[in-house]
Amino acid sequence: MKNQISLFLTLLLCFALASCGAKQPEQIADDFDLAELSNPFIGKWQSDIPSAGMTLIFDYKADGTFDYEMVGVPAEEGGVGSGGYVVYDNIQVTWLDFEGAAAYTFEVADNDTINVTELEPNDSGELVPGNTAPFTRVEGSEVNKKDTLFSLNNPLIGKFGATIPDEGTWTFEFRTDGSSEFVLADVLAEQGVAPGCYVVFGDKLAVYMTFGGANYLKAYSFAVADTDTLTVSELAPNETGELVPGNTLPFIRVAE
Repeated sequence: MKNQISLFLTLLLCFALASCGAKQPEQIADDFDLAELSNPFIGKWQSDIPSAGMTLIFDYKADGTFDYEMVGVPAEEGGVGSGGYVVYDNIQVTWLDFEGAAAYTFEVADNDTINVTELEPNDSGELVPGNTAPFTRVEGSEVNKKDTLFSLNNPLIGKFGATIPDEGTWTFEFRTDGSSEFVLADVLAEQGVAPGCYVVFGDKLAVYMTFGGANYLKAYSFAVADTDTLTVSELAPNETGELVPGNTLPFIRVAE
């Protein structure tokens, strides 16, 4: 009986060793690269924001909106809310009602980290780099691996014309992918074109543009007068920093 038990254990051990040595199915390599996505921000990210002096959690959506949470700030005190954003090359432009328009450059460090640099206007209004903060993926949150392009739907999509005092007549084109192009009439093509991107959130418009070799960020409010006319007002900070309307102009839709 003892010999039979020993033989059974020996066979069992040999089977176990053979199983361990058997070739296992090959694991599929995860070759996902966040840097290859046109919009790497889709998903949940958190960061210590230097200008805000606090930790924020952002949930970026594919439709050009995001939700945010200020860690430690109660909801009834403004600790949660929503905003609008767009990604254009390595530029992110956002709109928040308590902050207004903001622009950033960014660089994907790895699949869970994006380094984001604030762009701040200098004395002449040109945007220059400011503080940099890493955005880290919220642990356990869903990872978007699909290259998702913006497909915006707002009243500005199309081409509009407007004459701005002391500047001339402009054509403004707003596209569904969040890009934009402004053209100043009667100016050489290379000098009179201002490419960039835009964000619409509610009745607010933020525009990032490159013109004359420099980058600028503008803020506006708008109202729909009819299917072919928008009433657009410049927004500028007053003495207390509150955004208030300035010059107001009609934007007339240009027939394609």
